[in-house]
Amino acid sequence: MGAVETPARQPPVLPRVIAERYKVLGERGRGGMGHVLDVQDTVSYRRAVAKVLLPEYASVPEVVQRFEREAKIMSGIKHPNIVEVYAWGHGDDGRLYIVMELLKGLELADLLREGVIAPRVARAYGLDVLRALDTAHRLGVVHRDIKPGNIFIEDRPGSRPVARVIDFGIAAQVDGEGTQARGLGTPSYMAPEQMLGEPPDVRSDLYSLGLVLYRALTRRLPHDGKGFQMLRQRLKEPPIPIERVCTGELPRGLGEVIMRSLALEPEHRWQTAPAMADALAWVQTRRSVSQ
Repeated sequence: MGAVETPARQPPVLPRVIAERYKVLGERGRGGMGHVLDVQDTVSYRRAVAKVLLPEYASVPEVVQRFEREAKIMSGIKHPNIVEVYAWGHGDDGRLYIVMELLKGLELADLLREGVIAPRVARAYGLDVLRALDTAHRLGVVHRDIKPGNIFIEDRPGSRPVARVIDFGIAAQVDGEGTQARGLGTPSYMAPEQMLGEPPDVRSDLYSLGLVLYRALTRRLPHDGKGFQMLRQRLKEPPIPIERVCTGELPRGLGEVIMRSLALEPEHRWQTAPAMADALAWVQTRRSVSQ
């Protein structure tokens, strides 16, 4: 039997507003709802990344609203630990686009596939993320999806790599009662109240960051069940103390900071990003305690 010829994937058709200002250098990826493209500004010659909604979703209200919310939130937050949005809008064909900073490095998720990271590195990345979250929270924004895949480790020549928060696609504004949107997030890194469909708040983001740090130091999450069993455990059982499962040396105080962020009840966690950051900043990252 002869080989079957696979149809070539058609290159993305860009909104004219993008094509007039940006030169497409290549397609970085294609998700369920949009293209991710490497582009270059033809005026400033700055390299960037463009996310462009696929034509078939331009008339789907839920998708458009999510894309638009991400663009508005990200363009309104300026912080060194959050990816910067340069421009966003609607193309002439109605499709939304976001042009953002090009980062060099890799996602924390990719780094963690190689194994655990050193406590001093985890502490540094945690502080980076907390600075970003503090800025977002002060502007009334809860990220709601802090996980290794949404933390980008940027290479910076001459200095240490820096953690940058990306993808505010399901972020929500906080009002006096909490957030209006419910039940969204990544289950493996979701706070208990999110799993119950309750409005998450800033403490939900801190819980998710605690899970990220626990995973970074142990290669596992703090409940030993699989799938739905793990999620049920998260709602009813205390997390396994990190000291029990961390195979390396754990600096004094680091375990306490992480475990407090993982309290089942939000009122027992760190209440703000600065409070958690202050505690994390005091952790001694030299090899001080063997546990």
